[in-house]
Amino acid sequence: MRYLFLMAFLFFSLSKGFCLDLTNPVLFFRNGTVTTSVYLKRVPFQLLDACLKSGDSPIEFTYDFKIYRHRFLLPDVLKFEKQVNFKVIYDKEENLYVVKWNKWRWKFYIPEKALLKACKVDSVILPYLLNKKEDLYIKVKVRIRFKCHLTEDLDYTEGLNDYEFDAETSRSL
Repeated sequence: MRYLFLMAFLFFSLSKGFCLDLTNPVLFFRNGTVTTSVYLKRVPFQLLDACLKSGDSPIEFTYDFKIYRHRFLLPDVLKFEKQVNFKVIYDKEENLYVVKWNKWRWKFYIPEKALLKACKVDSVILPYLLNKKEDLYIKVKVRIRFKCHLTEDLDYTEGLNDYEFDAETSRSL
């Protein structure tokens, strides 16, 4: 029975679901509101880079910021939620890699720099007024989605393959 648990542990720890990691959010408090920054680690840059260069589809980075209130022996209460979406595309006409976020657009000549820009979120203001008496924590979840003709081993296939990587972290306020 011990060997079964050991094999299951090794299988899940070495599986591809663990390739994306998220740093603990850096928090700044000012006038009762929260400003946060988050960085992605262990991103499959080689696959993302190859898919960007092929120009099959944009790469979407979705960051979910949620503030919860702890409750003893009851489910936690969601107090605030904000979503930040980045889109990284290859513009064939200008031969540039573009990162889009709301009204903002950043242009890069090198795909690695465009991916690094989308892998970090700096100074996101969460306009939730903090109450010192509440026991709150922030949960950050990131999801990367894209479609590509390449497999995870960077071999070409006929149809488009759907990829989705995600990571999650939390920290008390």
